[in-house]
Amino acid sequence: MYTIAPSSDGVMGTWTVKAPDGAAFGVALEPVETNGVSGVAIAACGSELSDSNACGSDGQVYWVSLSQCSEAVSLNSSDALLDGLSGFPHDVHSLEAATSPSLPSLLWSAPEQKQVLDLDNAAPLFSLATIEDTGAFLQTSNGQIPYSWMVSSGSVWQIEGDLSAGDVESASNRSFAIANDSLGQNMSSAGDLDGDGCEDVLSSSATGDHLWLLSGCEDTGDTGDTGDTGDTGDTDTQDTGDTEDTGDTNTQDT
Repeated sequence: MYTIAPSSDGVMGTWTVKAPDGAAFGVALEPVETNGVSGVAIAACGSELSDSNACGSDGQVYWVSLSQCSEAVSLNSSDALLDGLSGFPHDVHSLEAATSPSLPSLLWSAPEQKQVLDLDNAAPLFSLATIEDTGAFLQTSNGQIPYSWMVSSGSVWQIEGDLSAGDVESASNRSFAIANDSLGQNMSSAGDLDGDGCEDVLSSSATGDHLWLLSGCEDTGDTGDTGDTGDTGDTDTQDTGDTEDTGDTNTQDT
């Protein structure tokens, strides 16, 4: 049984967690509204964190209403919305509208094992396959279109809109890569740093030596020449070979 008790200092949302020996509760948290009620999704594992296979096949998701912050809440394993999830989650994420066919959806983001979960119906929706990644995940927007960012095969992939196709490394998705290193150890929104209307992304490399800025919008012309509005001959076809290589042309070492 898990017991969530309010803290003595009265700060709403600060809980003391008491879990049975060997169980791991609260390994990741995410605020999410389900059935019109605001709450928090809580990831848990039925195995010890010291186990090399922690959450290997016994991952669980619980949900607690924020209205219960002022009282003790006891949860048994039977209270889990979903169980039997695979992979220790780097994090859990509430997905934006238009990125999942059903809302509210929660992404269980584990290395190489990502599952999208329907919280209202307590059922899995679909999975996403990635290769040799940490499980890092991020969502951004250009004001109208949502983008999901995840890592696979050493590259960061930007996926527009619906994720249910499940093909992270599709040729239609933008990718960012650098030589002799892997991007996407961790990722964070950088806001619209270059003023093009899209959120940009900061990504650390696997070695931890560099932080890279990834452009949220794809270049459609030679940005070096477009400032010269009179030079229309340069903006057409000078660098079309580069604009396809989005991993190179939009990645800056900060």
